[in-house]
Amino acid sequence: MVDLNHSGYTTQLPNGRYRTFLMYKGKTVSAVGPTTRESKALAVAKRDSLPQAIGKLPKQVINLKLIDFMPDWLHDKHRKKVAPTTYERYVGFIENWVLPSLGHIKIVEMNKHHINAFLEGMEGKVGDRSRQQAKALLSAAFAFLVKKEWVTDNPVLK
Repeated sequence: MVDLNHSGYTTQLPNGRYRTFLMYKGKTVSAVGPTTRESKALAVAKRDSLPQAIGKLPKQVINLKLIDFMPDWLHDKHRKKVAPTTYERYVGFIENWVLPSLGHIKIVEMNKHHINAFLEGMEGKVGDRSRQQAKALLSAAFAFLVKKEWVTDNPVLK
């Protein structure tokens, strides 16, 4: 195992190749190569190709919190895709659950641990179907963000 200045490591696989793991903004980037040097170079190149890594994101996106994104996204983008009663239910989820729990977090920093803690916090307070719908709502919002390339992956699906 090779330490990469505390930002990741490289390990040898059973087939003799090497896999490098790099930690970047709460995400793990990995790559496999025939040598440790090539594995590290591939992982660094992969990390550097991420939108957040090369500064392709506008400053307002980097600092965008869920509270600033989700209500507008629901009203402007997602409202047309769901029934009126579902839309009203989603508004309730956002106002009563999502924003009080997750609204303060930047979208580029959201991870599966935030999502899991949020869903666990709903246990015993709402039914399983409501938790499932809240999860679906968050997943749809992050799918939109992935499509816009404002985040690299959907933390709800992890």
